[in-house]
Amino acid sequence: DSVNINAIAPGMAAALLATAMGLFVAIPALFGYNRLITRNKEVSADMRVFVDEFITRLAETHGESQFSEAAHQRGQ
Repeated sequence: DSVNINAIAPGMAAALLATAMGLFVAIPALFGYNRLITRNKEVSADMRVFVDEFITRLAETHGESQFSEAAHQRGQ
């Protein structure tokens, strides 16, 4: 009826080892995940700035070409 510690100890040791190995993997993975998320946000912000500048340049170029075509048509 009494529980022998020698019968339980290997299972407890395995559980502790599994917990320690899980933390050994999970903690660096968390830092890596946070680094990737931060980098992703930086790249996304850079892309948005690029797209805004690109659209502005396209609008400027398209607007200038429309204006010059209209002036050219009026001159004929």
